Amino acid sequence: MAGIFVRRAQQLLDRHESGLVPLLHKDGIELLLVSDAIPFSVHDEDLMPSDGSHTGLTADAETIRAS
Repeated sequence: MAGIFVRRAQQLLDRHESGLVPLLHKDGIELLLVSDAIPFSVHDEDLMPSDGSHTGLTADAETIRAS
């Protein structure tokens, strides 16, 4: 599900647009606003801490294409 979110978010960012992107998860669905002005990162919660202590996980185009 994260891969679908990341691909849709990247499409918006590539076109310099903003929009709501659905993120499906085990507890339901979230609609997240994605735009050039809103930084975000994507990581596996089982592998990386979610408290912000990790570094280098920005949602840049190279990282997203690799996922």
